[in-house]
Amino acid sequence: MHKYAPKSDNPLVKLEFYSRAGENGCRNWIGSRSKDGYALVYWEKRLVLAHRLVWSVHNGSSIPAGMMVCHRCDNPLCVEPEHLFLGTHADNMADMKAKGRAASGITRGTYKPGPHPLKGVPDKARRKLNDEQVEEIRASKTNHRALARRYGVGMATIWRIQKGKKGYAAS
Repeated sequence: MHKYAPKSDNPLVKLEFYSRAGENGCRNWIGSRSKDGYALVYWEKRLVLAHRLVWSVHNGSSIPAGMMVCHRCDNPLCVEPEHLFLGTHADNMADMKAKGRAASGITRGTYKPGPHPLKGVPDKARRKLNDEQVEEIRASKTNHRALARRYGVGMATIWRIQKGKKGYAAS
């Protein structure tokens, strides 16, 4: 198995290499992710959001100014072209509200951000993996990509666990 996508001028080669079929018809990204959980890919010497690249390639055009590429499936890692649509910020917010994902009781212009809900929560409490899984990963000789796929985390998480970095140091 290759560690990196084969070199190609066709972005679909890279997108295919770094995604896998998932639930609900989603095509889930297994490569790099943003802090917000969106799929990231290097294309033409720039780091771009993978779902935006997919939409552009699939539709044969660039994204018009002022428009966003939205997910019908609400899965930020999904790069399935049929799940993506163009919309304005207002369209995206209306979609979010229609699906019951919007915060209620907030009037425009009155929202005051508070502390992040996980700020002050110990790293161990934020983990997606339990102590047993961390120990399995630490002891494993399997490559990072396979481990990341098996445990549903990014390859960087696997690396941090195996190196004993912050949040994954020996208990």
